[in-house]
Amino acid sequence: MEQRGHALNEGDANQRILVLPGADFSAFRWGNVIDHILPGIVERPVAVRELIPYGSAASADLLIALDRRAQERLLEPAQIGRSRR
Repeated sequence: MEQRGHALNEGDANQRILVLPGADFSAFRWGNVIDHILPGIVERPVAVRELIPYGSAASADLLIALDRRAQERLLEPAQIGRSRR
């Protein structure tokens, strides 16, 4: 996981990493966590749907809508903007 975090740091530091689909809890070989670990291993901003929304109501609603479409397998990758390198 840490190697993937380093790879994500190679992108534009002004762009946020969008995590889809979200998960309420995560289980690893070393234990269970409530919060996502990605923000702890990358230096870029991270957007992920949380059990308890953080930020504005509009940003929480957007993440919930995107996450729901991803969870229901209705989200097409082309619907999400991508970094231009």
